[in-house]
Amino acid sequence: MKATIDRMVYNTASATLVAGDESLVGTGDFEWWIEELYLTGKGSWFLFGRGEGLTKYADCRGWSFFRGR
Repeated sequence: MKATIDRMVYNTASATLVAGDESLVGTGDFEWWIEELYLTGKGSWFLFGRGEGLTKYADCRGWSFFRGR
């Protein structure tokens, strides 16, 4: 997944996955979510997450990026 936020490009394909977590319910459940923490080659951290309708990631696109410093 790739996103541009404040002219910074965050790409899960080119960053290093450091940690991740996922809900215990199945992917078809409205409470399903997944979060992954990435580190870019330039030392920036970002959190990638997505989830279903009853999670903080509920969104018509189905995914969200959160930038960390």
